[in-house]
Amino acid sequence: LSANEAALGIARGLHFRALGQRVQVINPDEIATQDWEKKKYVGIEIIDPLTFKLKFISKIKNLTGVIREALSTNSRHNRLWPVKLNPLNTKSPQVLAKFDQILTNEGLGLTINGKKVLVTSATKCDDPDFSISSDIIDLKSNAFATRKSPISSAVTIQTNTAKLSKLGRMELINFIRAAFSRQPPSSGISPVSSFFEMGENGFDDALNWPNSTSIKNSNNRKFKIAYELPIFKEILEAAFKNAKLSVELIELPTSELNFDAQVLSSGIQGGRHLILQDILQWPHVQEFMVYAPKTFLSLREIAQRSASTIPLDVKTLQNFEKCALEEQSVAPIARRNPLSFSKSNLPFCLDWTNKGELTFLPKTKCNN
Repeated sequence: LSANEAALGIARGLHFRALGQRVQVINPDEIATQDWEKKKYVGIEIIDPLTFKLKFISKIKNLTGVIREALSTNSRHNRLWPVKLNPLNTKSPQVLAKFDQILTNEGLGLTINGKKVLVTSATKCDDPDFSISSDIIDLKSNAFATRKSPISSAVTIQTNTAKLSKLGRMELINFIRAAFSRQPPSSGISPVSSFFEMGENGFDDALNWPNSTSIKNSNNRKFKIAYELPIFKEILEAAFKNAKLSVELIELPTSELNFDAQVLSSGIQGGRHLILQDILQWPHVQEFMVYAPKTFLSLREIAQRSASTIPLDVKTLQNFEKCALEEQSVAPIARRNPLSFSKSNLPFCLDWTNKGELTFLPKTKCNN
């Protein structure tokens, strides 16, 4: 990998990652256009074949720590992959990966242990050999082996403060928290008492979100909840049905704003709560925080100081949760360990590394 490839890969990686909404290499306008790898950029200086300099534009105060985190192999959320500018069998730059990649007419192909695997979207694959989405496979067939990622994600609810009263927000948060807490271990979902677990930066044993199983002030209204993952839809549907409450579920992303809350998921790595550093960039967040000014200001402070990356600022994290609890604006719902599914009769399985990355293992190691 040359210095030019590495520099361009970081610049392009920032452009397409969530972090890129807060930090960019200077003059990134053409980074997504055709022949982008052949252009010159003000923010990129190639010093010699192994050395390069990047110039950034950002309001982040601790920019060095944020960039180091983004370039770290421990950064599951914002990792910036380099690109190979002239790979074989492709007409455009290709992301480097652990396994050889070949673009075919059918899609992206991987060569694994001498065998070819075709990676498709869910809509193109009726009977997949591997999956990380349980809604497109028949788990009852017992044909799939399940592997759990060692890295958890935070499941979070954000309420529409412009639409719901504080009491209404509190009841809805607690109702949905209770629904997620009842999930079996096989779902990969486990309950939480606060945003930060014991041993994590930001944990405060004096802060505990209450649990409740009912919504008393619904007035027979129909709730509208937006969700991110199919499993969230299943949980929400069952909970509202069992409570005999009417609900309309809306899949994200959506341009609609007239819903009560949104249930989202974001990765957590090494005690660094990445869910917090970019939460203001999520869809509809600012519109929903009309009556949650303290939460909004605390999140903006986290974004500017990057307290959720390096250095870890415990007081800033705790202040965020105190504000969110007071205003019933953003709440922790659960932790989720993603699952992978592999057909049992295959020569290898889809597994996770200790950093939460998907990988393939030969059959001999799949049962370890």
